[in-house]
Amino acid sequence: MSEWYDEEEDDAEEKEYDKNKSFDVFLIDLNLTMFHKAENDESSFEITTRVLLDFLRNKIISSGNDMVGICFFGSREKKGNLNFENVYVYQELDFPDAQRIKELETLLTKAGQEAFELQVGSGCEDHGKALVHGLWTASNVLHTATSSGVTKRVLLFTNEDNPCTSEVTVSSAISRAETMTEQQHSLEILPLASPSKPFDFKKFYTRLQPDVADVPVAEKLTALRTILRKKSHSKRRSKMLHLHIGETVRIAVGLYSLVQEARKGNTVNLEVDTLEPVQTEVAWICQDTAAVLTTVDHSFFPYGPGGKVVFNNQEIAQVKEMLPRGLTLVGFKPLCELKDYQQLRSSSFLYPEEQLKAGSTCAFIALHKQMIATERFAIVWAQTSQFMPRLAALVAQEEVVDDEGQLLPPGMNMIPLPFSEDIRCPEKSLFPVTPLPRASSEMVEEAKKVVSALHLQDFSCEDIDNPMLQKHYRMLELLAIDYDKDMPDVEDSTVPDYDGFEKAGGASVVNNWKSVTYGANHDQQLAEKAATVKKGGSKRPAEKSVDDLRDASDVDWVALAKEGKLAKLTVPKLKAYCSAHKLPASGKKDDLVARISEHLSSTES
Repeated sequence: MSEWYDEEEDDAEEKEYDKNKSFDVFLIDLNLTMFHKAENDESSFEITTRVLLDFLRNKIISSGNDMVGICFFGSREKKGNLNFENVYVYQELDFPDAQRIKELETLLTKAGQEAFELQVGSGCEDHGKALVHGLWTASNVLHTATSSGVTKRVLLFTNEDNPCTSEVTVSSAISRAETMTEQQHSLEILPLASPSKPFDFKKFYTRLQPDVADVPVAEKLTALRTILRKKSHSKRRSKMLHLHIGETVRIAVGLYSLVQEARKGNTVNLEVDTLEPVQTEVAWICQDTAAVLTTVDHSFFPYGPGGKVVFNNQEIAQVKEMLPRGLTLVGFKPLCELKDYQQLRSSSFLYPEEQLKAGSTCAFIALHKQMIATERFAIVWAQTSQFMPRLAALVAQEEVVDDEGQLLPPGMNMIPLPFSEDIRCPEKSLFPVTPLPRASSEMVEEAKKVVSALHLQDFSCEDIDNPMLQKHYRMLELLAIDYDKDMPDVEDSTVPDYDGFEKAGGASVVNNWKSVTYGANHDQQLAEKAATVKKGGSKRPAEKSVDDLRDASDVDWVALAKEGKLAKLTVPKLKAYCSAHKLPASGKKDDLVARISEHLSSTES
């Protein structure tokens, strides 16, 4: 229900728990193995830097209100408010911009890495102590941001699976992680594969976070990008609602959009001199007194049979709120009665919100399990403050997991339903219709082979980027950062993999199906038709003048050819000779002369 997104609500409860911003601090390990390179490969530090660059670019595009900071631990130098040894705050918590991206890009060059070694340095004696101080510093950087209702995270990048060599340091690290949890600072660990050894969570990090063993270890750049994208693209709640069951039961739920089309950002009007955004203000002026009217003074008057019917704002709001704001349960129906054509718009996703009302999770789970067990869906009235109520179906969705984690979350999909006036029935034709030809059994069998041969294994739309959006974003990035660089080619993942089709035997299967369906000479017929269209169609040859033909027959062509005087004849006479001897009559005069000379020499021989 797209109209439910990006609304302004007056409900204070919704604003209190509406976390639409996130503050992230990247805590990056600088032990010496992070800079070791495998053969023809990048170091773990370079892979991490490239992932950070992608993260900052995406933040600028998708979440401009989010803030990002970068902190190193295990460094030779120190920098930060707490002034811990072997901890360096490289970028304070702030909004991502072009200057920060440029600063990170220099770390991928040889000169930039040499300057980084002089400025920050790598390697320290007590790596475990540096980790504890790094967690403390990163949490302090987040604590300085006083914004309420914000998701705060520390993302730890390391390839060292056992940084703490003593139990004292281990206890300090666990204590620091518990303090971060109390401060609502989540810790996300992103392990990197070391060139020399695999990453073993059991040595240390399972004691820091028991569920960290489920996190996959990244060996390549693409793997780390995928892991970070899943962690950074958290599902953000668009609205808080109450599900009303009867007059006494209320379940607090959050409204999410699991899939939504990505679009280009809106254009912003700027002031010419200062380049500041132009703020648009609207004021209502009284026609009689020229005074500015407040919202209370507004009135609306639709025309009825008896003239104007005047309503004020409060009365309009009362007319719209026919039911309690939120979702009101109407009843249940068998799941088989919900048809595909009844889905008008993209669906939303409901998940219980325990923060807003205690006991909501327990009640939601009970309702969810019973709907799945009985194979039924719920019908509700959906009501907001801005829109009239409409019918919606709540379809329970079970959790789907695989070896890499959760694929689909448990919850309910809210599908908007049509009213009776919204349904359009197909019209019957008043004229006799010629029966459509039906495919033969042989055609159907060949088509089945095509579908089987071109079956896509492990296909996911999440692996395909929108090429138009990627080109648009890349152009904006070049305008903001790299003015002198040429526009790079954007990889278009939507182009079919013809080489893969060929390896799978798709070409031969498609050709067989085409021959059976359209005939063996289908390609030749298409080529001839295309050639005809390209030439502009076939033209009726112009009738030759009788005088031209008579004059051409009176010429001694052999003698003129030997003397080299064919070029003295007129073009109509030359074309008349070509037409009489079935030679092409197109081309310039020199072409006609050469063609006739060749024909005469061949006839003499």
